[in-house]
Amino acid sequence: VCAYWEGSCAVTNANGEYSIEGLETGSYKVEFNGRESGLNYITEYYNDKSTFEKAEPVNVIGESVASGIDAALAEGGRIRGSVTDEATAAPISGARVCGFAIATSNESCDHTNPAGEYLVVGLPTNSFYKVEFDAQPEYELGYYNNKFSAIKATSVAATTGATTSGIDAQ
Repeated sequence: VCAYWEGSCAVTNANGEYSIEGLETGSYKVEFNGRESGLNYITEYYNDKSTFEKAEPVNVIGESVASGIDAALAEGGRIRGSVTDEATAAPISGARVCGFAIATSNESCDHTNPAGEYLVVGLPTNSFYKVEFDAQPEYELGYYNNKFSAIKATSVAATTGATTSGIDAQ
């Protein structure tokens, strides 16, 4: 959970509770997301808003506590695959992989592990995503199904609670 003006964040406890302390007096937009922790929840903003621009501001005044700033997050979809070197078939570690919907600003990213595997989580469902693979400067920027532009890339579906696997890049 992050309060934006200063960018102060907190992690929820086992009961889903959080506290962001030390904020200066001001107006904040609050973001709730699980992606940073690998949790498959769709990002939302206070008060049940889908974008930062639509988020309702939360006013913090002095030492007062702004309470009841809660969210109920919906489960998202996941995209999984691997990234390898085309010439050697060796896994590429640290490549940035993003699933994004062209029609909206929905995006979620991950970095490949030492085995070249990634898992993009928290994708809003009922949407189709383009998957971008970025291991620059050593490799060219690419998109799913061996394409070099987002427009030509094959779209990938995101389904609530499901993982779309085999979205690989060489």
